[in-house]
Amino acid sequence: MNDEAATLRALPALRYELETIVSATVRADGYVRFEYKFYRIDQRLKKESVLVIANTKHVSIYGRGRLLEVYDRITQRFETKACKDHYKEPWEKTLEDHGHYLKRAADIGAHVERFINIILARGEGFVDTRVVWGLLTLNKVYANIDVDRACQSALERSQVNLKTVRQLLTIMAEKKKKPNVPKVAAAAGMDPQAKGGKFARPMSEYVKHLRLVHTQP
Repeated sequence: MNDEAATLRALPALRYELETIVSATVRADGYVRFEYKFYRIDQRLKKESVLVIANTKHVSIYGRGRLLEVYDRITQRFETKACKDHYKEPWEKTLEDHGHYLKRAADIGAHVERFINIILARGEGFVDTRVVWGLLTLNKVYANIDVDRACQSALERSQVNLKTVRQLLTIMAEKKKKPNVPKVAAAAGMDPQAKGGKFARPMSEYVKHLRLVHTQP
């Protein structure tokens, strides 16, 4: 061993890694498949053949004689796609930027969430907040389950618009009953408008002060 050690070369600075090299075809949506995971590149390269070189950490995609893109390799079991922001369509960015709409819609019902998803996607970057909030505030008048059913019925009819949902609700559901608020001021024999707020003075006191101002020399 002492005889051979003198002839051995020094160890490399980086650990040797096995690389997997495969050929793939760019799909119509711009994704390249590698080991049941998908990595996105420029959609204009669809149907072209590319070379994928991957190790345990990175996936590199080559095409037209140059490096097209490098991704961190997907290792999570339930994660299937990777896409960088500059490859995303306007509607995809909208869904990410306005995810709070979808979250609020999901609280009402699954069909409401799908309804809002379609509205956001078809806007291609523009969000019609009048329609979105018009739908999300319907549960102030109708029960969540009724709003969800109306959205389901509208989706089945391929009528993804707020007017249709409102029309269906008038047919399928009843409005919430307004809670009975006890009239404390009326019970006390006092007009609520005359009573004023918690820290407001009676109007007669303001009238009295005005008279004193105008009567003084």
